[in-house]
Amino acid sequence: MKSLLLAKIGLVVFILVLSLVVLAWVPMPGQSQTRASVSLLLEQSPERVWQLVSELDQAAKYLPDVERVEMLTAANGGKGASRRLHLSGGEQVDETVTDWREGTDIALQVQREQKPPFPFADVSFEYNLKGLSADATAVHLSLVYEPRFGLLGQVLDGLLLESRAEKKLMTVATALKQYSDRNGGR
Repeated sequence: MKSLLLAKIGLVVFILVLSLVVLAWVPMPGQSQTRASVSLLLEQSPERVWQLVSELDQAAKYLPDVERVEMLTAANGGKGASRRLHLSGGEQVDETVTDWREGTDIALQVQREQKPPFPFADVSFEYNLKGLSADATAVHLSLVYEPRFGLLGQVLDGLLLESRAEKKLMTVATALKQYSDRNGGR
């Protein structure tokens, strides 16, 4: 009787594990990207805020956990410019500018060892600036990503990943505001 119960439990566990494996490889029909975003108001001119975020080699001054920035291209800005972020844990992340609209937008493709970092199938970081007045700028920070693992990844995204991404963005926004305040804000 005890061995029959153990066999049934083993079968249930096997079916659950097999189901998770299958869900991890089933592509999500019409899979779309997730956009986690936060916004903040900086009491500086749009030109000054653009200067702060567009100097790609200065990101260690406001990106949490980044110890230093190494430019991988001669250009420090513009489409195609690339940087390596050296993180406090010893890891490295490369970012390459995929979109650059002078004064308003920067999009950076994020990679680790020439592929998206785990748990992403694709990931980019975006800055969007909107001047509200001569001394106020709205800054929108977004992490745009596709989770790995198909349908299972989409479920995990809804349960866990998106809220963690928003918390990380809030940390970046807070650090950017502090950096802005130290460098010419009111």
